[in-house]
Amino acid sequence: MDWDKWIKEKEDKLRNLGYSRANGGFWHEDFSYHKKFDGYQTVVLFYDFRKYERINNDDDDGVGFDFKCLLTGPNRIDLDVSGDDITIETFEVMSREFYNALGKYA
Repeated sequence: MDWDKWIKEKEDKLRNLGYSRANGGFWHEDFSYHKKFDGYQTVVLFYDFRKYERINNDDDDGVGFDFKCLLTGPNRIDLDVSGDDITIETFEVMSREFYNALGKYA
């Protein structure tokens, strides 16, 4: 797999959807993209495993990602989701539903 091309495609899509890039450090990610909504924020975290020595010459070491939704009230309530079959559009719907269900507690 051409991971550099894959990353560029993901980054272009996120920027087109209004996400802003941040360098890593929040959750040990290499970099992330953030987007604020009314009452919550969505985050896409990228982990570049290519920088580590391959184990058993496994070609599966590449780039991984996770999604987070952070409610922005005084109480911290987060949603963490990982899954290759979940799109950013699906996660934004999940985040809105998460906020609608738990936002009053944040």
